[in-house]
Amino acid sequence: DLQLMKEMFSGKEAELKKTLDSRDLVSWRDELTQIREKEYLLEKLNESVKLIKDSREKLCKLNSRRSSLVSEEKDLQEQISRKVVESGSLEKEIKSLETQLSLLNRIRDLEEARCQLRDGEPCPLCGSMHHPYAQGNIPQPDQTRIMLDKVRDSFKSVNEEISRIRITLAERQKELEHIDAECSELNEKIVNENAGIDEKLSGLSLQRSEDDITETLERLRKENETGKSRASNVVNTAEKLEKEIEKL
Repeated sequence: DLQLMKEMFSGKEAELKKTLDSRDLVSWRDELTQIREKEYLLEKLNESVKLIKDSREKLCKLNSRRSSLVSEEKDLQEQISRKVVESGSLEKEIKSLETQLSLLNRIRDLEEARCQLRDGEPCPLCGSMHHPYAQGNIPQPDQTRIMLDKVRDSFKSVNEEISRIRITLAERQKELEHIDAECSELNEKIVNENAGIDEKLSGLSLQRSEDDITETLERLRKENETGKSRASNVVNTAEKLEKEIEKL
């Protein structure tokens, strides 16, 4: 029995030595710890790379929307300018028609005095020798009033349109402010994540290269996974063998 135990002991020690591959168990445990730390860093790097990619995609969409808004903003401002000119023109026309209507009303009210006018005799009110309205050729105020009402309606409609366009313009400008703030935040996030990537790469004794970092990280992950599997198997097998040796 003693001989058998010695043979078993020698066999287990030989198997342990072969498993450890000329190294001790402590070094394998240290290597496994380093591999797990590297695995954590690689996971964080992948998260940062994905975050940067997502942020850039968002920036692309936001910049596209911003371009549309800037173009729309310019168009709205031009519309307002045209409408303001149109409003000013209508306002002048209203004043002109109001003056004309007032004059026509005064002419109509001078019916009695007009009937007494005679060609070649001076007007008792103004002294004029020319009496264009003495023969009954009197402009009618009703036509001017209809025109005035029509122009006033147009004036009101144009000003309402200006108010509507200004509200739309304010909404677009507010959206632009939000987009600018979001773009600024995303750009800052990208800068910070890039700095974090450089720091993590340094922790892995690596430098950023011209190669696609996603492909590099995937290659490192596979290499690390292979190393982790080997180191785990060595540690687990060696620990099991040590316990079996202790029992002998």
